[in-house]
Amino acid sequence: MLPRIRPMRLRLIKEPFDDPDYIFELKHDGFRAIAYIDTGDCRLVSRNLKTLPFKALRASLAAMSGTDNAILDGEVIVLDNSGISRFNPLLSRKGEEAAVFYAFDLM
Repeated sequence: MLPRIRPMRLRLIKEPFDDPDYIFELKHDGFRAIAYIDTGDCRLVSRNLKTLPFKALRASLAAMSGTDNAILDGEVIVLDNSGISRFNPLLSRKGEEAAVFYAFDLM
């Protein structure tokens, strides 16, 4: 039997907690995007239907082995040295070469 899922009410606490009655989802600070991969090319499109630049990331996704065509739903983020996503380098495009794509779904 699956555990009953209850919405978590917002409340301020001093320490993080873990509870089997709750499902936690990792939050990234990035740009939500759809990656359209088609025979050696990749286009990243935002929720507002704007094309995102990230040339190195698009090239990496386009070269992904095992597929010629795919649509991935995910988020473009920049990680710091500790593996934590940082929004400011992404916003200022200073981290454009370091951007990675966290895929949530393969459509």
